[in-house]
Amino acid sequence: MNKYYLFPLFAFLFVVSQGLAQCPGCVITLPELPEDTVFISTPDPGQVGLGYDVDISFRLPKTTTNVDPTINPPLPINTIEITSVTNIPPGLEWEASQTTFQVGSETDGCVKFCGTPLVSDSFYVNVVVDATIAIFTQTTSFTIPFYIAPAESVSEGFTMTNTVGCGETTVDFINNVASGGNDGITYFWDFGNDETSTEESPASMTYDEPGVYNVTYEAVIDTLGYFLNGITVEASDCDDFIGDPDIYLTIFDPMGTEIYVSETITGTPPISFGLPSIPLEGGNYSVMVSDDDPVTQVNCGSVSFNFGTEGSLFDGDLEVSFNLLNPQSTVSGEGTVTVYAIPDAPVILPEDVGGLCAGTLLELEVLPFDNIQWYQDSAIVIDANTTTLEVTTSGSYYAIYTSAEGCSVSSEEIAVNFTPIPTTPFFAFSENELSLVNPQDLPADYSLQWYLDDVIMVGETGQVICMEVSGDYALIVTDNETGCTAEHDNFQVFFPNEGCALSSVNDLIINGINLFPNPARDVLQIEIPELNKGEARIYDMRGVQIWQKKISLVDAYSLDISAFANGVYLLKIEEGGEIYRERFVKAN
Repeated sequence: MNKYYLFPLFAFLFVVSQGLAQCPGCVITLPELPEDTVFISTPDPGQVGLGYDVDISFRLPKTTTNVDPTINPPLPINTIEITSVTNIPPGLEWEASQTTFQVGSETDGCVKFCGTPLVSDSFYVNVVVDATIAIFTQTTSFTIPFYIAPAESVSEGFTMTNTVGCGETTVDFINNVASGGNDGITYFWDFGNDETSTEESPASMTYDEPGVYNVTYEAVIDTLGYFLNGITVEASDCDDFIGDPDIYLTIFDPMGTEIYVSETITGTPPISFGLPSIPLEGGNYSVMVSDDDPVTQVNCGSVSFNFGTEGSLFDGDLEVSFNLLNPQSTVSGEGTVTVYAIPDAPVILPEDVGGLCAGTLLELEVLPFDNIQWYQDSAIVIDANTTTLEVTTSGSYYAIYTSAEGCSVSSEEIAVNFTPIPTTPFFAFSENELSLVNPQDLPADYSLQWYLDDVIMVGETGQVICMEVSGDYALIVTDNETGCTAEHDNFQVFFPNEGCALSSVNDLIINGINLFPNPARDVLQIEIPELNKGEARIYDMRGVQIWQKKISLVDAYSLDISAFANGVYLLKIEEGGEIYRERFVKAN
């Protein structure tokens, strides 16, 4: 039978001990798995100084199928026994649900890992297992990595809030190395203002003078006590008649009670025994070194020790040294509190704002000229952080200046009030006539004035005018009570031989066009029931002809206007002295 085929299996089994089993009550939690398989859940990393309590579940194989597929036919595994585990991270203890499995009927188990890790490192746990297949028993050992992470935030020691202020600041101090009510931690605070404290959680402190204050902190931690982490038999006169002695250790507490028996190691000194971090109280402990002779147990000597033992101890030819841990640390931290002087308040110009009409542009200016943010009615004005602010709406305006140190101060508020302007005086075009379409919206006391190409039309102050030429027409209404004005302008096309400017009308002008949909996005349908065909032209609102075509109107004509810009257009269709015209709107 091959001697290597079980190695992959037992690389998963590493957290079971025969000594100091003080983590009982693990719970088996497995996902849905095949009956004959190999599985172990992954333990989370530990962390120095934090309590650790994790259950690890596993399933063992029943046959060699998942261990060594080259064995055919597969062989049944009778028993699996985990015999020893060494080099467990200091501070942790463990206990398994069981250590021997009759895998024909029991394959599932778990182990609880608990304690407080003392040292940060990557540990390689040594596992020894025995497996029985038929009449053969195979012993195998493995090293499995296990990681303990460093403690977090211990270098900072403490946290401060409100460490920067203008004029003054009140600082809260949070101790990151809390004692939890346990003895063994001492504190010292220096607040940088000639005041100190030895309290764990000092009260808040107000710094009310400009300046920089250096705060220092120190915590001395001595709460974990002493631990025996290893023993080395440096020399001994124990010897077997045949071969090397089989050395093992027995440890007794100060009351003489046996508290630990090590594994047996065959060899000659020096021989090192890794121990599971045995806590040491006051008083003298003792360790007896024995040779597990085939005939009898031979006492090779014993020595007494305590948590203050240094170097080697001797009993005749026996020399024993100890690996003792006293996890003690000092956490230091420092920080600064900064108090800046309050800057002078900014000034807004002009300080007095007179009557304004809606639509007027008011420019406010602020001194000083840098690090400014404008506000309107207590709300921030987006992207308004320059010297000037253009104002078009009523409100209460102010500016906040922020110094290079981050201190802010506000200006006085400036009240701005815009008087409403009259309703826009929209006018309509019909047969070369322009007329106000919303006279009901005129102010109680108003005046009107028409313009052509930005030139006043003398005497044209009524609600209707008759066009004589194409051009840019504008109508301005003035509220005589407030002096505020509103304007509507549009380029209008003058059509010769049409409308109110003609001395005589020779052409028959008919508006019997059906346009749909109107507004239209892509296609405009044109329908004239009285006409079969005609010459069609389209003008934009500047009077420029942009389209012309002879079209058939037997059915509704589909005009593609998808390429037209959004806006208002005039459609004219002429045939046999008849003129049909109508406006349509192109919109998305």
